[in-house]
Amino acid sequence: MDPDTSISIDSPSGPKPSRSQLKWTNDMEVAFIATMKSMQGPPTKNVPSGFTKDAYKRVAEIIKDKSSQPDLCDDIRMKNKLGALRNDWRTYVNLLAMPWPRLPNGLPTNTDDVLESYYKDQDPNARKFRAAPLRHYHELTDLFDPERLVEQRLASESVSRPAEVPAAHGQPVPLPRSPYESAPPQEPSSTQVYDPQHTLPDTTSTPCTPHYGPPSQTAAKRPPESTLSNQAKRILMGDPLPAEPRPYDTLRAYYGNTSQVSPVAAATSLFKATFSSMPTRQRAIAVKHFADTNVAEIFLHTDAEVREDMVKGWIIATGHLPQLPGRP
Repeated sequence: MDPDTSISIDSPSGPKPSRSQLKWTNDMEVAFIATMKSMQGPPTKNVPSGFTKDAYKRVAEIIKDKSSQPDLCDDIRMKNKLGALRNDWRTYVNLLAMPWPRLPNGLPTNTDDVLESYYKDQDPNARKFRAAPLRHYHELTDLFDPERLVEQRLASESVSRPAEVPAAHGQPVPLPRSPYESAPPQEPSSTQVYDPQHTLPDTTSTPCTPHYGPPSQTAAKRPPESTLSNQAKRILMGDPLPAEPRPYDTLRAYYGNTSQVSPVAAATSLFKATFSSMPTRQRAIAVKHFADTNVAEIFLHTDAEVREDMVKGWIIATGHLPQLPGRP
């Protein structure tokens, strides 16, 4: 279907065509349904059948970009469109659920006479679906079916969410984003002071205010945090989990790159973390070698196997049988 082809006309004032009627294309209808589905919860939807005025204003702004009649896209017509789609969906659901008389072979006997009787006695609106089915039936079912709404609400409640900050008095509550809504431009904050030698803002003098709007362009480039959800996604995609750092490697990285700690103290701390299960006398023999700064530097910046061989040689040289822990 051509997205610019008119599929329906919104005529809130009467059945006769007029300039005040909004023509709906298939592209507009798809965007409308998707946007209303994105706002199926507080603060834009507080009751099962009612959206707030802010929700209709939001979808009106989105439809303006897709309509050749942007001046006619207001919250009143958006509300009328939702009501018309709901009526069509209910009519179509009733048609599907109608217990039509059946022939012995199981086929329904919804012949012309049966259908005309149904249109006349049950629902005249069903006549429009005689030649073609309801457009976007599955999407409208997600939007209007009470059972689907309950399932979606339970699913959303089972997912942990950050605590919401109530809006200040007189400040509008941020509405959910629609998949058809363009991201607003991000203005640089004047309260943050940046150090040219660092990438993190200095917030010591400015309180941090939680922001729940759309993510900025710079935030989208940051690497994802190692959360449980991200790890689960990586497992599903076939990626291995990130290796957890071992305690002695963490100590070696810390003490080996900290200028405020002497190599002797750093090597001693790394030795205690790596060879903590050795007998006390053997540990005392090994630690004495760290008095030589060069030996301490080598011990800090080599791998686990070389460190183990160094300690083993020191103990053998003094006539003690080494009892080293197993290599990690």
